[in-house]
Amino acid sequence: MDADAASELDAIVASDSSASSALEGVWTAQLASSAPGESPTQILNKYHDLKAQYPGALLIWSGDWPGSFGPSSLESWVVLSGEEYDTTRPLLEWCASEGWSDGQCWAKRLATSGDDPLLNTDRSPADDRNN
Repeated sequence: MDADAASELDAIVASDSSASSALEGVWTAQLASSAPGESPTQILNKYHDLKAQYPGALLIWSGDWPGSFGPSSLESWVVLSGEEYDTTRPLLEWCASEGWSDGQCWAKRLATSGDDPLLNTDRSPADDRNN
């Protein structure tokens, strides 16, 4: 039931809030996000699968991080690896070493504010400004 799944997702976001707040300003891997039309049940299942594979994974609500997500993507649940990196190149290399394709795993820096959320996202090949 989607209402139950949405409630569980919100509870996970609340439970992970301390850990995700500790990631503000550092780079981590974005492993998944809810897509338009994807049900809460589907994203909850995706989260549980990723959490089993990456025990440090965290769930955030993109709207809590407007400095990291553009206006069109502020209403998504997002799964982060929880790994911490100072720059994006080693993070993107980690994504590749885990078998993720370029469009599936990318670098995300959490920020509650900022002028350009795109500055807090990097995809392969790594942008020199973030390294």
